[in-house]
Amino acid sequence: KGTSIANFMRKYNVKKNLLVDENFCQIEDYDFSLLLDDSSSMNDKKNSFFTKWESNKNIITILFEFINILNQGSVDLWFLNRDSILQNSDIENLNKSLSLIPFGRTSLDNKLKNIFNSYRNSSKKKYIIIISDGLSTNINGKNKLSNLKKVLKERDSNKFNIVFVLSDCNEKIKKIKLKNLFYIDPFHNL
Repeated sequence: KGTSIANFMRKYNVKKNLLVDENFCQIEDYDFSLLLDDSSSMNDKKNSFFTKWESNKNIITILFEFINILNQGSVDLWFLNRDSILQNSDIENLNKSLSLIPFGRTSLDNKLKNIFNSYRNSSKKKYIIIISDGLSTNINGKNKLSNLKKVLKERDSNKFNIVFVLSDCNEKIKKIKLKNLFYIDPFHNL
């Protein structure tokens, strides 16, 4: 695993001090999953050249590679509006999924309930990294921030760590403050 991490660090020019601290040793005790927002809002242009979906592909690919190293060969990929790909180790499966056009709503609360339920009997702690642009919405497109907050509050926060990687997001989601819930703006923090 050490060689793989060193290769990853060289490939992406990651500084050693980012990964060599007391927290890095602890993350090897977790399984990691990616929850990807593939809702129709991801088709919106982030800048004049790329959609939000296109802008997030690099971040998703880098995270996939890193998590593959940590999980020793597999990553659970969850999508809001299409079938999940569990225990995936093949970058081609990821690329195929990322080539599909995003559609549908941002029902983060419902998908998180499914994810928590599917891992309920797992003995290993989880990091669920959510790459999204916004708030959870219902079938009518109405904001469901209160539902998302309820689902996050009711989760086993000792077992499930949640990291929101937010790009071009509504700031309201960052107002949810709970144990083991983190927010990253990839264009400022990574």
